[in-house]
Amino acid sequence: WPKGQEKSLLPDDTIHSAIRGGCGKLNGDHPAVVAELTRRRMTLNGILTCKCKQLPEMRAAMAGVPTGPNVIERTFGTFQDTTGATSARDAAILFANAQAPYSVLTLHGAAGRGKSHLLESIARLGIERGERVQFVECAHLMDLLRATQHDGADPQLSEVLWMFESADLLCIDDIGAGRVTDFGREHLLGIVEARYRRGMRLAVATNMTREQMASSPKDGGIDARLASRLWDRGTGNVLAVPMTCTDWRLARRA
Repeated sequence: WPKGQEKSLLPDDTIHSAIRGGCGKLNGDHPAVVAELTRRRMTLNGILTCKCKQLPEMRAAMAGVPTGPNVIERTFGTFQDTTGATSARDAAILFANAQAPYSVLTLHGAAGRGKSHLLESIARLGIERGERVQFVECAHLMDLLRATQHDGADPQLSEVLWMFESADLLCIDDIGAGRVTDFGREHLLGIVEARYRRGMRLAVATNMTREQMASSPKDGGIDARLASRLWDRGTGNVLAVPMTCTDWRLARRA
């Protein structure tokens, strides 16, 4: 944060509360800092920002990852590797460590295969690595987009789009679950397209097949253009991995 510029960006009391007590650096995850950066379409790019792990829950909460005393954290360490899930797990670990040659990872398969577990594991590892992460369920993303259409909405549509388009790592869970309006469909495609074209890391999970997603909304589909990006086989920028293992919820009962 440029010395002497704090007052022009944030009030003094906010600046003081946003400074880490242990390392003395600016907490880039402080709600007021995040809100102001989003409003100004700015990033800190890691300069002068704190990378320590003093507040891991706060970093997770700001990223949208489930947190709380009753939340069981889903990590690679707690993932139950079974036949039909190994390839997805290995691809997710490579992707989470930013070592994959592809910038988009699509995990697809029926419910209960562990897609959300792997997606959350990717997000948590990204947070540990100090990346700016956004984790969101598709249905919640649709709610956020719809909320911007009300008079006096805060944040505005441009701010919501920038938040998801500019993150170092974006994880969208359960694409295809819940109602997707024409408005939501266009902006979901826009977010995916922006990251796809820029080579920015995007991980998604869906219960849909490529054919189902590409079908008409009248038939329960979403958009052929979206499916084309998420299952792209021609550029090498996308890896789509099927998860064919059994439903872990049913296996646990057995």
